[in-house]
Amino acid sequence: MTVFRRSKRETAVRHSKNRRVADEESVRVEGRENRKTARQNVIQKRRNRKRTAGFEKESFGGNRKKTFAKRMVDANVENSSEETEEKKSPSVPKMPKAMPFVYGTLRFMAVLACIAAVVWGGKLVYDYATTSSYFAVQHIEIEGNNRLSNAKVVGAAGFAAGDNIFSLDLVKVEHNLMMQPWIVNAKVRQQLPKTVIIDIVERKPEMLVLFDVPYLVDETGEIFKRWAIGDPLPDCVVTGISKREILEDIEGAQKIILDAISLRDRYYSTGNQRYAKLYEIHREIDGGFSLSVGDNPFYIKMGKPPFRKKLSRLAQLLRKIGKEGKQPQIVYFDNEKRPDRVTVKMKFSTENQ
Repeated sequence: MTVFRRSKRETAVRHSKNRRVADEESVRVEGRENRKTARQNVIQKRRNRKRTAGFEKESFGGNRKKTFAKRMVDANVENSSEETEEKKSPSVPKMPKAMPFVYGTLRFMAVLACIAAVVWGGKLVYDYATTSSYFAVQHIEIEGNNRLSNAKVVGAAGFAAGDNIFSLDLVKVEHNLMMQPWIVNAKVRQQLPKTVIIDIVERKPEMLVLFDVPYLVDETGEIFKRWAIGDPLPDCVVTGISKREILEDIEGAQKIILDAISLRDRYYSTGNQRYAKLYEIHREIDGGFSLSVGDNPFYIKMGKPPFRKKLSRLAQLLRKIGKEGKQPQIVYFDNEKRPDRVTVKMKFSTENQ
């Protein structure tokens, strides 16, 4: 037996040829199947078209009379139902085009009438409240008055018992009260139906400022009233301030008065009042102050602030002089070059300390 051996190349070529043949066969088979499927789809589409055409012919041809009769019956049924509804419910006439405008105008006029009624009613209520005797003032309560009597406060307020409580202008009443020199602040309130409450703050006179005539000064340094008989008389008088200074520079004048008040308070707090009573504070031309003290008055030249150390030394000096039974004439604390130096001029001699 003869055996033929193939080379590797021949084997590879043979295998490649077999694969190509197999691929061509598979392609032919797939093509036949695809063509078969395509023919079946075409046949099915033709059948569907024929079936649809036959249905349409049957619907619109053979049964045309039946369909028309059915439509006529449906129309008669609808007409009869509409006639029945019309018989059941009466017909409503349509609104003319101008009616909305008329209705809007009527609504607007109704709103105006309501507003007018409210305003008119409010006016009637106001007229009744401001004229009725039920709201007449019968009680006036005054608080905070120590210097002024109740009658003077009510007279300054500008109203009286019997006036209508709603007719009072509270702002005007407060303004009238503050025009009274002794009143620095005022509050007025109503307590219905017949009571008015007045709360005032009175000024406290601190000093007298002497121009041609004396004027009262309060704790803020404000000159508020010309002194008259019956007014309180403060213990200390401030001099050396002119009317011209007050008119030209009121704030500067108030500062001078406040400095004088501070000097007086410091004089009291250091105990000098026990040895020599303070009567007058004089403002010098250079801006310093001098004091007039004692029952047998003598002068103390204080110079310019600060005064705390000067007044402490003055208390020691007055105590020593009082023990010795001497009477000073002038005490000088105004040595600006030597502020620690005090010069005392006695009635008949001069002593340096």
